[in-house]
Amino acid sequence: MFWQSRPGDADNNIFLLDSDGALAYRNLFEIADELFSPLGRGIMAVICDKDRGTVIGYVGALRAGLVPLLLDSTADEASLFYLIDRYEAEYLWAHQDFSPDGYDQVTRFGKQILWRRRSRSDQNDISPELAALIPTSGSTGDPKAVRLSHHNLTSVTSCIAEYLGLDETRRAISLLPLQYSYGLSVLNSIMEARGSYVITDLSPVQREFWDLIVNKGVTDFSAVPFIFDTIKRMRFSQEILDKLVCVTQAGGHLSPALTRHFRHMFVSHNIAYFTMYGATEASPRIAYLHPDDAEAKQGSVGKPISIGSVSLEGEDPDRSEGELVYRGPNVCLGYAKAREDLGKGDEFAGVLRTGDMARIDSDGFIFITGRLKRFVKIHGVSVNLEHVENVLRDGGFDSYVSGLENKISLVSQQDYGDQILHFAKKRFTFHPSVWRSVVVDQIPRTSSDKVDYASLDAMTGGDTHAAG
Repeated sequence: MFWQSRPGDADNNIFLLDSDGALAYRNLFEIADELFSPLGRGIMAVICDKDRGTVIGYVGALRAGLVPLLLDSTADEASLFYLIDRYEAEYLWAHQDFSPDGYDQVTRFGKQILWRRRSRSDQNDISPELAALIPTSGSTGDPKAVRLSHHNLTSVTSCIAEYLGLDETRRAISLLPLQYSYGLSVLNSIMEARGSYVITDLSPVQREFWDLIVNKGVTDFSAVPFIFDTIKRMRFSQEILDKLVCVTQAGGHLSPALTRHFRHMFVSHNIAYFTMYGATEASPRIAYLHPDDAEAKQGSVGKPISIGSVSLEGEDPDRSEGELVYRGPNVCLGYAKAREDLGKGDEFAGVLRTGDMARIDSDGFIFITGRLKRFVKIHGVSVNLEHVENVLRDGGFDSYVSGLENKISLVSQQDYGDQILHFAKKRFTFHPSVWRSVVVDQIPRTSSDKVDYASLDAMTGGDTHAAG
């Protein structure tokens, strides 16, 4: 397992690099064991920041047999405490500015503090298979956590490290937070290879971020489509391009034009460029497009990873597409909505209905064609459009919602002016540029008088195509 110590010299390799310097695997393991090994089995909420303290908490929890519940530090405290209480976390690992009620301080490391819950839950109610909890749809639907097993994590991590060709010479940097499954997989896979991980909270619009790539010898860069869209006009120096070995993109659908732009840039400088597809429920990888196939299979998310397989169910013979179903050892155990769900075993049994409509060509390459349900990805986060509609109606707005990658259209027959936009921006934490209001003469409907969302999408230029 990637979080366990290894014989020989592998653990002497540098693991973390940040503004505080370098930390070897062996040193991090020693720190983590001292902090967490005395605690025993339980849920530990890790409030995730882009710092070494968060990494120590996550790795330390796995090593100690704790179950890390990975939470977003940028969420408001009410949302955080809602999830902490929902799963009755025995422990909290958070920045010193976080002050939880009902918890006592155990110890601290740097700016991080370990807290213990005064009222303890029964530790025997946690399944021995459960390794980690990653909340999903917390702000966009019914909150629940994906239950990942040790086997889920190790099987997919080894697979990712293999197809990316990772080894101890590789040095990764990621703009992705650890509570996001893609960001977590970057950390896990570089650990599996005993490579190095550069931590930063710098933005790619800052020159210092790219200087860091050069100065730290970064070889691997991972980002979601929003980041690629942000940096498309940047002029990459030869120094940066000479350092990079591999670039990965996942977490959403990158436009064909941008895909061609970056593929040409990276291929011309002998940098491997992988498009990847997945879901949190798949720990998180389902498929990838190898650089050698990118030109011939434009628009594809690739073939299934080596440990899994895919099929189409409910296939439409006229369109040769159906719901993409993935099977593999990395499919999660199931969901948990409350503490009592943590004792459940493997409910999914290795089968994941993705909710994505797809076609598979004669060579086995997957092409995502839409969504079975009404979800869209906003900067890498899956948003339930039905939930957005319900929130609008609760706010007094009779509006329907259409989704486009990183855009949400609020479609109404009544002209609400700027009121509806102000309301949406206040209720949801997405960037203001995500929202637009559209006034129409008539909401399109089917013969059964249901809203015709396909026509609505066509009217607004939207779709629900999203690769994970």
